[in-house]
Amino acid sequence: MLSGPSMSGPVMQEINQYLAATLRQLRSDRGWSLDRAATECGVSKAMLGQIERGESSPTVATLWKIASGFGASLSSFLEPPAAEQSVCDAAQCRCLAPAPGGRRDADGAPVSV
Repeated sequence: MLSGPSMSGPVMQEINQYLAATLRQLRSDRGWSLDRAATECGVSKAMLGQIERGESSPTVATLWKIASGFGASLSSFLEPPAAEQSVCDAAQCRCLAPAPGGRRDADGAPVSV
């Protein structure tokens, strides 16, 4: 039996919401009804509806069927696209670089880590 943090509560809720939003978006982009998606994916209409409403957590096998049916990668259901990640430019960040005697920022000033 595996031990560790429980996958219930807010973390699981967030995962289910992301899965639901991704599934809804894929279906919307293709203009597919739940019936059509069920046929294409080989997953019941009821199960797809439960996933879209965040009421069910699909198994990896079910998620694989859904991804395959939509011609999407499995990872598209598991992580936000890179566009949703934040990036800062050099003017906004203090860049750290290894230097003799410790780390220094982009201006050469010593930085404590």
